[in-house]
Amino acid sequence: HLAPADMEKAIGIYLDEFTPSEVLEEPYVILGMNAILADTNAEAERLSTTHLQSLLGIINENQRGLLPPKENEQAVWDDYEPAEDVPHFGPVAFDREHFIGMDKEIVAHMGAVSLVGDPDSFAQQFEELQGRVHFDEIMVNSFIYDLQDQIHSFELLAQVINERF
Repeated sequence: HLAPADMEKAIGIYLDEFTPSEVLEEPYVILGMNAILADTNAEAERLSTTHLQSLLGIINENQRGLLPPKENEQAVWDDYEPAEDVPHFGPVAFDREHFIGMDKEIVAHMGAVSLVGDPDSFAQQFEELQGRVHFDEIMVNSFIYDLQDQIHSFELLAQVINERF
């Protein structure tokens, strides 16, 4: 769920190279994903800012546990301070926006298997993921700050999976 770049390739290799054994007759894929559900897309996006802040902590080696959600993703970037070590190459010094842009790319890459939204939006994202890659089971990670919001997210997830898939 944090390194999805080669997910499809890795699963393809596994499926192509699978050899039955006494433990497993058929290939079986468990896909790790990030899932944050709420009653509305706006609320799910707000809750997902905790996950975004966690990813930023990972890439900048400044992990601080789960942080309260911000109003929206832009609020996270507005408050974000990139790594303090700014390279300086002769007359060229990189500015803050350059590093924020690089960090945005890294976070987008790390969060490529993050499904965020209300139940309908999540179901659509889930179907799109099923169309891209084969999996038999999911393992879900949800960085949600408030325990009640996390429980509600899991309840919505179970409802969507049980009713639609």
